[in-house]
Order: sequence, then structure tokens, then C-alpha cells
Amino acid sequence: MAKENFKCSSSWVQCFRARHNIVAGKVCGEAAGVPNGVSEEWLSHKWPALCEGYTPEEIFNADETGLFYNLTPDKTLKFKGEECKGGNLSKTKITVLVAANMTGSCKRKLLVIGKAKKPRCFKNIQSLPVTYENNTRSWMTSQIFEKWLRSWDAELKSGGNKILLLVDNCPAHSVVSNLKCIKLVFLPPNVTSVLQPMDQGVIKALKTQYRKLIVYKQVLQMIQNIENSKDTQSLSVLDAILMISEAWDKVTQTTIANCFRHAGFKDLSPSQAENDDDIPLARMIQSTDEDYNVALAELVAQLQRSTATEQRIEIEEFIGIDDSVAVCALATEEEILAEAESNNHNTDDENEDQQDPEEQFQPSTIFEALNAITVLQKFVAFNDQFNTDDTHTLRSMKRKMQKIFETRLKRTD
Repeated sequence: MAKENFKCSSSWVQCFRARHNIVAGKVCGEAAGVPNGVSEEWLSHKWPALCEGYTPEEIFNADETGLFYNLTPDKTLKFKGEECKGGNLSKTKITVLVAANMTGSCKRKLLVIGKAKKPRCFKNIQSLPVTYENNTRSWMTSQIFEKWLRSWDAELKSGGNKILLLVDNCPAHSVVSNLKCIKLVFLPPNVTSVLQPMDQGVIKALKTQYRKLIVYKQVLQMIQNIENSKDTQSLSVLDAILMISEAWDKVTQTTIANCFRHAGFKDLSPSQAENDDDIPLARMIQSTDEDYNVALAELVAQLQRSTATEQRIEIEEFIGIDDSVAVCALATEEEILAEAESNNHNTDDENEDQQDPEEQFQPSTIFEALNAITVLQKFVAFNDQFNTDDTHTLRSMKRKMQKIFETRLKRTD
């Protein structure tokens, strides 16, 4: 695009869309106006027939969310309203696909979509607690969605199980043919903000847990850095993956079940027959997740005291700072043109920049791991909050590490 004052017709944009497989975009957490009665009509007249033959344990919902994985509380105000169209913040953004069943008894392994195919921090990694995919925008695509679905379908087939999966109608959620064990059901257009269970609080609970881990790590780093005179390190994609997986583990079954019920998907069991329509969703989440919002607020306050920050940080804004981030495709013709021009001017250095250059990661050595487990054993011995099982777990881990060490010693003989 070397031409100045370039103007294009609608047909040019359509051709560009087709040539580059670009469709309308989706923004996670969208809160477009929901027409009156649409969700109620769908739940009362269409949903009963769709879910016939499926138990609550077999009914799942999946949805994507964007995550600025390196964002700390002090940067919240600076990046408020960021749409991730470019700049430094977009380089530390991942998309996370969250899926769970209606009772909350089954939480699927998270699907994480990053920019780099093989981030440097993945070197020598044997396994990840998530499924990892990539593209240059860290977006969900129809290809990634289909691959994820078919893998799950094969898993269900081998176990002789079936499920119904609810998803919204974003462009990346294409119709996938010949699924044997997954019934794919699309929610009506423009009702995501009220009908999608993951959007009713599950994703918020996940982000709350993740932000808490971020701040906790930052506080620990500050204490260590003061003692060792070191600078605070940014997170790598691997750090983010480990932390988002840990955060997902902390989202409770009760929270997930409550979010399904709040969206209108009532559990069929008698124990869930009580009417909770008047209970605020925020109280549902907080009361069942040990009020982690309060814990996060306390951690942020501690961080502010440590850094002598006077500017007030709103916890809700910190948790949901990336709720408006696009998670699939391009949304407007202006963005398509900007993308075309950007691709035309990209240099090799810029392409390399897309591979998350901030990720300088050195894996721990076996000596460091053995020393760390020894420190943990001493810490456990001096604290009565641990039990015999914890001690045995550490011993088992140490034995495995010692075997690794001995194996490597033999190789050097």
C-alpha cells in the first residue's frame, strides 16, 4: 500500500476479506443490547427440545476471553479501554477458551492461544497443563476451534460418552460436520451477555484468581528484589500458562453451577429446585470462592504501600481490564485496511518482535530443583499447618529428582 490517500470500494473490502479469510470479529464480554424476551423465548420454547436426552453433567458451555497476562495493578489506569489493536500491551495478550459442564463437576483443560508457535520459554518443556495453539494475533480461528472440537470428540468416543456443547455464534465457531459424540448448539445472536454461563461469572472468577496470583508474585518479587537488589521480572507465556491453569483449578464447582443457573439453565435435580433469581451473582461467586475479591484487594493495597503509590486502583477495573479485547478475527473495514497496510510494511525485525521478545527464560537446573525441595522440606517442618501427606509428597518429589540426577550422572560417565 504505497499509494497515498488510498480509498477502497466495498467490493475491494469484500475481496480482501475472502482472500485473507477474514470475517466479522468478536469482542469477549460483549454487552450489546439484548432484545426483550429473546432469551426467555429461547429458554422456554427451544432449549427443552435441544437438551432432551442429555443430563446436566453432559451439558457444557465454552467461551473465549482475552487476557493481558503481564498487566499489573499500576498499569491498569494507563491501559483502561485498550482494545489490543497494537502496541506493547498487545504483545502480552493471549486468548483463553474456558469450558465446563452445567454442574461444575467437569472443567475442561484450558485452551490457550498465543502469538508464537514455539515461545523460547517452551524450550525443553515436556508437557503443559493447557492445550496451546498460536497465530499472529493470538485469536481464536475456525481451524483452531475445529481441531479442539475433534480432539474432544475422539476422547469422548473412546470413553463411550456424549455431550451437548453450547457456544455463541462468533465467526470462529464454525459448524463442524461429522462429530460423533458432541452435539453443537449455537446460542441466539446478541444474547451472550445474558445467556452464556461462562460470561455470567465463570470467566470473572477465573480472572480474579489469576490477578491475585499476579499481585502475589509481584509482592514476593519486590521483597526478594529489595533483599537482593534485583529488578522485577516480567512474566513469560509459560508463567502465564502455569498461573492461569492454577487459577482455573481454584474456580469452584459451585460457582460454575451458579453461573449456569443465573443464565437460566436450571439444574434438573431436586436439590437445585430453590429459587435463587433474587441472589446477586457477585455474592454467589464470592461466597463460594472464599471471597477472593477481598483477598485480592488486600494484596493490591499491600503492593501500593510497598511502592508508595497514591493513585487509587479499582479492583473491578483491574480484574476486567481486558474484557473488551477482541478474541477472534477483525471487526471493521477500517481495521482490515490497517491490517493490510501493516502487513505490507512489516520488516523482518517486526516479525521477530511478534515472537514475544521479552521472554528470556532459563529453565531451572536439577541442582536448583533439589535445593528448592530441601528448602521446602525445612519450611514444612517448622510450620504446623502442614500434615504428614504434605511431607510424603515432598519426599516423593525429591526421590524423583534424585533419580533424574543419578541418570544424568551415569550419562556423563
